[in-house]
Amino acid sequence: MRAKKNNSQKITVIVLSGSLTLASIKQHEEKWEQELNKLPKNLAFDFFNVTFIDSTAIGTLVKLFNEAQSRKVKIILFNINPLVQEMFDSIKLEKFFTILSKKDFDALYDKIYKRANAV
Repeated sequence: MRAKKNNSQKITVIVLSGSLTLASIKQHEEKWEQELNKLPKNLAFDFFNVTFIDSTAIGTLVKLFNEAQSRKVKIILFNINPLVQEMFDSIKLEKFFTILSKKDFDALYDKIYKRANAV
C-alpha cells in the first residue's frame, strides 16, 4: 500500500495491490485510519492492482466510510479491476461509496493529484 497526497490536504490517494482478506486487512486498516486521521478532504483508493477482496475487507471499508462520513471526508474508490468491480456491483457498494473509473477520477481530480506528486 502506498499513500500519495497533496500539500493542501485536498486528496490522499491510497494505492492498493494484491488480495484484501481477513489475513491482511488489519494492517491495512491501521494505515487507512492513520490517513483518515489527517483529515484530507478526499480519501481515494486506487483498486487497479487488487486481485481479490473478501467480505471482511469490504466490511472494513464500510466501517471506514462511516468514520470518514462523521469527519466530513469523502471516500472514493476508483480504477477497479473488472473482477473486483463485479463483486462491488453485486453487493451494490455504490450506495456507500463514490466509485469512479480511472478516466472519471482523472477528469475530476487529476490536476490536484498531479500537482501533489510533481517533484
